[in-house]
Amino acid sequence: LRPGERLDEVVETAAERVRGRVIVVGPRGRLIADSSGPERIGLPYTSRPEIAAALTQARVVQEQRRSESLHGQTILATAVPVFRQGAVAGVVRITQSVDAVGRATWQATVGLVAIGVLVLLLGLAVGFVIAGQLAGAVRRLDAAARKVAQGDLAARAKVEGSAEQQRLAR
Repeated sequence: LRPGERLDEVVETAAERVRGRVIVVGPRGRLIADSSGPERIGLPYTSRPEIAAALTQARVVQEQRRSESLHGQTILATAVPVFRQGAVAGVVRITQSVDAVGRATWQATVGLVAIGVLVLLLGLAVGFVIAGQLAGAVRRLDAAARKVAQGDLAARAKVEGSAEQQRLAR
């Protein structure tokens, strides 16, 4: 926490960003902050497998499981131990609906594909314009050369285009 920040505010902000529920438990597994409200503060959460594993094994634990409190909905639970002076001082757990994570992933994928298609179309349009400008100068040079070949010695080519095209036109 930064100076002046309250744990409950940080937890609520984090929950909004990850679109899930964020809780913090102390070293004995008792709830000290919950993004869904203060009603459960002080209750033990060591019966949750991911919290128990993060507390006892001091490692990040992530698993999918059915949530009894969410009417059997499948959740993705991620528990991360918090260390103080080398010892586990608690755990932060984020739970998200697997369906919601899937929807967010799908939306991100669709967004990236749309951006890719837009960039491709813009690239093609710019390429078409540049090719048209280069080809136009070559066509006008070709027309002037045909007139000269047909005997019109007064025909002149406009000096334009790339350096090579300009040299050829001169």
